[in-house]
Amino acid sequence: DMDTIISMGDKALASPELAGEWEGMIGSMQDLKNFPRFLTEQLFFQYMQGAMMVQYVKDSGGGWKAVEELYKKSPRSTEEVLHPYKLIRRDDPPVDVRLAGVTGELEKRSWEVEDQDVMGELGIRVLMKIWQDEDARDPQAAGTAAAGWGGDRYYYLSNAGSGKDLLVWKTAWDTEQDAREFAVAYRTMLPVRFPKMRKAWRSDSESPVAFQVWEVEPGRFLKLVMDKKTIGIIDTTDKTMLDIPLN
Repeated sequence: DMDTIISMGDKALASPELAGEWEGMIGSMQDLKNFPRFLTEQLFFQYMQGAMMVQYVKDSGGGWKAVEELYKKSPRSTEEVLHPYKLIRRDDPPVDVRLAGVTGELEKRSWEVEDQDVMGELGIRVLMKIWQDEDARDPQAAGTAAAGWGGDRYYYLSNAGSGKDLLVWKTAWDTEQDAREFAVAYRTMLPVRFPKMRKAWRSDSESPVAFQVWEVEPGRFLKLVMDKKTIGIIDTTDKTMLDIPLN
């Protein structure tokens, strides 16, 4: 846990016996406070959770031979590293989420894809941890919100003509309950991330797909779309883009 690691560095720096001998390493640990949390969490994940994954595979009956097999059948997602029993069973492959139809249509309308990637269970877990309410911090909440991840992909687009930008993010979950838990956690984090946000509108009871829209900042809108086991998010400064289909 990053908070624990940084706290250990603080205590070590205050100890005369340790500070002298390990000053360089401790100083590097302190510097982590100035780096984006999203990056440092993923950096330490490779070392900490990666080691735990190797230990789990080794102790599950296959020994070091099973570990060697990981070079041939490496983890397909951070989910399999966080839950190494899934790595051994290999019965829960990640869903390949694509929005080629959406992005293709947007590109015809002068939108350009600047970046696209997968958040994965780890990325979602870290995102939830960063924007947790400090007064109601639950060390298990971020993990619970990210658990049940099935797949995801986000696209960040910009429009040079209008100067607007657009983020489209679609997530797939193992069950409808997992999707609901993520949606609830995401809504809960929004007021922490956007203290001045206000609710704009939401779907009515006759709508085939449930959604909510907020104006999170002046001129910036965020839409959360809930459809059974998938959750879609549109985050944009172009209000006309809120109605694009997420399929």
